[in-house]
Amino acid sequence: MKDIEVITLSLIWYDCLTPKQALIAYTLKKALERLGFDIFITTRDYDYTISLLRLKGLDYVAIGSHGGASLKGKLRRSCERMLKMIDLVEKTNPRALVSFSSPDATRVAFGMGIPIINLNDSPHAEHVCRLTFSLSDYVITPKCIPLEVLEQLGRPRRGFIQYEGVDEVAWLRDYNPSPSALSRYGLRPLSYVVLRPEEQKAAYMLKVKLGFSYEDILKYILNTHKGYRIVFLPRYEDQRPQIQHPMLVMPRTAVDGPLLTRFAALVITGGGTMSREACLQGTPSISYSPHKLYVNEYLKKRGFPLYDVHKLDNIIDIIDQVLEEPARARVDTEELLKGMESPVDVVIKLIPELLETSL
Repeated sequence: MKDIEVITLSLIWYDCLTPKQALIAYTLKKALERLGFDIFITTRDYDYTISLLRLKGLDYVAIGSHGGASLKGKLRRSCERMLKMIDLVEKTNPRALVSFSSPDATRVAFGMGIPIINLNDSPHAEHVCRLTFSLSDYVITPKCIPLEVLEQLGRPRRGFIQYEGVDEVAWLRDYNPSPSALSRYGLRPLSYVVLRPEEQKAAYMLKVKLGFSYEDILKYILNTHKGYRIVFLPRYEDQRPQIQHPMLVMPRTAVDGPLLTRFAALVITGGGTMSREACLQGTPSISYSPHKLYVNEYLKKRGFPLYDVHKLDNIIDIIDQVLEEPARARVDTEELLKGMESPVDVVIKLIPELLETSL
């Protein structure tokens, strides 16, 4: 971690809250540097976010932590984080904020007169959208999300900007790893399954009942498909299974997620990012998120190997089908990816215009 000490006239603030946002941070930093901008990154203690920023060699300032499952806890942590941000922002004087609809950073930037670009591919996270859209100058979203759905959650001052693609293209477009890189994790291509549980403590999940647990999926694979290792990536410490098994791998720090999803036999997640990351690389993936994910529907229609499944029996059927012949279940996605845009490209086009008109 590096302290920010020098005020620069070309500083862009990026608030990074999740591992996905840490992956985009690296691509965003490189793109901003080509434009002559510097970036300073704020983050919080949550999931693998900080260790992933370290893995990518990115400097950051850690402020606060996740608020947990209670509404009071979320509000308290948010207020604490904003108070600390005020002093940091006053010290660094950024020209603009870029975030994935961070309520804390958006409120501070708005209050201090800093132009705001937010990105969002998750209108089901209604609380976050309502807290950020109307305070933003621009909100960048995939074109597959209907504008009428977004506008019900708030209207940015300068509008929504939509692009043809999904967020994950940002770090996968030029990604071409070697299978030999898996040796650092003791894995071989198509010999393992990646399992990522649902986001249990997010506001949009607090009242949701799935009817099954990620542990049911874990136990099924360990008991039925005994030749496969499982790389289990919990979001919270209390999601770590209380079992020991020689075929179960549970990293304590960040791993190269795109590498693991690239060469996995199957990826299963209760969210969306890793399922999209996997299918864009041709790896079959299951998302059992209970919410309507427009970006997943978009990729399925384009022919990527992504399954949205909400019942345990159906998940098990797909697991059996894919793991029987994992090589045949893969899809060559080279042609499918052509023409898909990255949200970072849109950010880079908007920043000079936004700064010029905000003077």
